[in-house]
Amino acid sequence: MNLHSEFEPADPLSALRAEFRAAGWKTDDAEHFLSGAAVSWGAAAGLNRAARAARAALTSLLPGDAVGRARGIVVDVASAADLAESEINAAADAVRQAADPDAEVLVGWVRDETMAGVVRVTVIALND
Repeated sequence: MNLHSEFEPADPLSALRAEFRAAGWKTDDAEHFLSGAAVSWGAAAGLNRAARAARAALTSLLPGDAVGRARGIVVDVASAADLAESEINAAADAVRQAADPDAEVLVGWVRDETMAGVVRVTVIALND
């Protein structure tokens, strides 16, 4: 099974734009904030799935050292309800290890029951 293509997220930047609008951000402010964003994601199942999904996100699509240079990083973890908090922390720790120590790392979890046994981690590196 190719988890990378099977669990490809909907456009993560569109989802962030919608969240910013819901939080009261003006469209121009959100667009400015996201204009330099680099986005990648990974998916994994089995042992250490969240950390492996995060590492896959860090190595698959991000240009160069986008996470290491980012001033802000959004880590979105998606899974069914079978994900333990310790797994979310493992995904966040994997991203923090690659990030600049001064970068702000925000972590969120989205419940998606279609992903039983699988974790998808989307990493959005922001440089502005």
